[in-house]
Amino acid sequence: MVPAHPIHSVRTTLRLGVLVALLGVLGAGSAASKVGRKRAVKPVSTTVKAQGTDCGALRKVKAPWLSVRETPGGRGDVVEVPASLERRVKFWMRVWGETPQEVTLLVDRAHPWVQHAEVDCQDLFDSHRSWAVASKDCQRRVTLMRKQVVARLKSGRDDLRLLRELDGQQAWVKQAPRNVVAIRGKRAELEAAMRRAGPHLGHVENVFGTTRVPAHYARLAIVESQWQTDVVSPSGAVGAFQLMPDTGQRYLLIRDGVDERRDPIRSGRGAARYLAEVVKGLGSWPLAITAYNSGPSRIKQLVKRHKTRELGHIVDAGQRGGFGFDGQNYYAQVAAVARLTADRDMPSEPPRLETVELRKPLPLATVAACLQQTPSRLARANPALGSAVVRGEQPVPKGYVVAVEVPEAQRGPLLATRE
Repeated sequence: MVPAHPIHSVRTTLRLGVLVALLGVLGAGSAASKVGRKRAVKPVSTTVKAQGTDCGALRKVKAPWLSVRETPGGRGDVVEVPASLERRVKFWMRVWGETPQEVTLLVDRAHPWVQHAEVDCQDLFDSHRSWAVASKDCQRRVTLMRKQVVARLKSGRDDLRLLRELDGQQAWVKQAPRNVVAIRGKRAELEAAMRRAGPHLGHVENVFGTTRVPAHYARLAIVESQWQTDVVSPSGAVGAFQLMPDTGQRYLLIRDGVDERRDPIRSGRGAARYLAEVVKGLGSWPLAITAYNSGPSRIKQLVKRHKTRELGHIVDAGQRGGFGFDGQNYYAQVAAVARLTADRDMPSEPPRLETVELRKPLPLATVAACLQQTPSRLARANPALGSAVVRGEQPVPKGYVVAVEVPEAQRGPLLATRE
């Protein structure tokens, strides 16, 4: 057979191409037009076939932690401080707002506004190249000063001063030598925490307000963790809001590969829902916030024992009241941080996020492809995802709501492969 002339073949191909294109534009139902349309979108069509079934498992939803309203009063509303706690709150305002971390205050454990000495280690940190070495030398200096303070208190030379500062309570004066405690300055910690909280705090406060919890109590996460989302306590509390596993599972998704306690917005909503429930049984926000640290059962026992709901009176009972130092001072620290940062103008706009729910487990790479994202970018928007999920060793579990950062300029449907 004699092969066709090359020029004739080109002309024939061009004529067929033009015919197919015209048929496609006119919407003719011929087989040639269908072939033409498929060829025109072949790369996209192939992707859809490869991922279409998986992408169909993504359902766009409106996440409750994004559906919030602007909190009336914003972040300037006044935190509730009982008169009996005022001196304690002012002390912690000094620790968090004025005292650098190189300075340690030696104070009375039960009445921390009673100060015995101040130890400044700035010279040690300036002269040492190693922070660890300077810290050890500073600790030795603090220990030496504490011994001197205890000796002075035992001698009785400070009794008159203590009587004035301890409201004339002789019993507290006698206990003073046993109650000396060292408190290191937290000014730098507060500034670092506010920087970390910046992208999320305003929105989380609106989440609190929507849940009928005063917005400023969202700042308890600064006391809990300095707003570190990946911190884990020895007792198993996780995330900025330091939720325990049993509490977290009541309000959040916690399973293999996912722990929403690591997401500051989702865990913030979980913390707010928990507080809204606790306050119903305790009757006041100071008691409810203290229960966040010490547990509702213990607070109820203390209220019953002391026959009062006045937190200041319960706290002043000291260790006899069933509190450790942290429990005694927890609310005072939250109130101090709220006061110190009340005028900080934090962004309150909700994050530019879209959310989709997985109706079956899928690898993160597949989810990212369906959502026109890279896996790394999707992982950054979803800090609840564990390292095994991010590495592709585990799928994103069914039921997880994936957050997707959507730039303001981006247009078009969220699911790239939706047909």
